[in-house]
Amino acid sequence: MKCVVIYKYLLVFLLLCFPWLSSAKLRIAYVDVPPYAYQDTNQKANGLLIDAFREITHSVGEDAVFLHLPHRRLIDFIEQRKVDLWAGLNNSRVNNELTLVSKTPLFVMELEVYWKAGTKRVNKLADLNNKNLILISSYSYGGNYSSLVKNAKKVTSVVDHEDGFDKLASGDNEYLLVYKKISQRVIDKYQITNIEKSSLSKYNLYAKMSKAYPNAEKIMKKIDEFLLNSNNTIKSNNVDSD
Repeated sequence: MKCVVIYKYLLVFLLLCFPWLSSAKLRIAYVDVPPYAYQDTNQKANGLLIDAFREITHSVGEDAVFLHLPHRRLIDFIEQRKVDLWAGLNNSRVNNELTLVSKTPLFVMELEVYWKAGTKRVNKLADLNNKNLILISSYSYGGNYSSLVKNAKKVTSVVDHEDGFDKLASGDNEYLLVYKKISQRVIDKYQITNIEKSSLSKYNLYAKMSKAYPNAEKIMKKIDEFLLNSNNTIKSNNVDSD
């Protein structure tokens, strides 16, 4: 009898601490980076990346719930194992010992740098040394975040692309590092002018899964099989190159 009571308390404790044990749903984290991922007017997850994750979870037979997070909270949630699946670059700021990474990319992200017209042109990452940079705080920039900060004259951290373009407009001799398709959406939305840009590099965006999720390795293997065999749904090699 005593063992039964202990077992019941233990089960309740586990369900409270690890809710996915009862719901068996993948907690998929996303932040607002339109058109890849954003929360629409009905408070629902939407975007190219969200569509990709919906098809992936359906293909591997997993139910999913989408968690909309502020940019600055995403890394914390990942490291605290409060999310199970997300998208990220191979060389991210998250401890890779906590995660599994897909072998096939979801998308290709093109990194661009913007500056006000009249500011000295830059063509490569090395040209940003000893410059005033505007960086999005939650981005790894293909594993270059630390070196960018170390070699910069000054760094201004922003929350997202819109915040970044606001800072660029109000400052002088600064360079904003952003991703192509996302930045173009902001430029079109606010009709931003009097700026110039250069393409710096391209990075693969991968599906990432917490090793703490039940059967994580088995599920990631299924995700890889889906991505490898998918020709029409994800279009993984050309999404951010137009």
